[in-house]
Amino acid sequence: EGPFAVDVVETTGAGDAFTAGFLHALLQSGMDLRTIGDDRSAAQASVMESIVRFASAAGALTCTREGAIAAQPTFDEVQSFLNHEGKNGR
Repeated sequence: EGPFAVDVVETTGAGDAFTAGFLHALLQSGMDLRTIGDDRSAAQASVMESIVRFASAAGALTCTREGAIAAQPTFDEVQSFLNHEGKNGR
């Protein structure tokens, strides 16, 4: 899947949102952080894809708002965005 198509207002904070989303999703995944990269299974690839997708959604949502801190989305906003995007086939 490609990047999310959003109406960009400002990009300040998008990298921070991506990083925060990545770390949140990684920690929630339950993966053993000491062995990431050792397991090259399809299951781990799928988990990593989900992590990056969550992080990308967080970054994309941030671009739709003004500011750096105020633009940071909540977990529920990211989940809602992902659910909505999935239904639209993006």
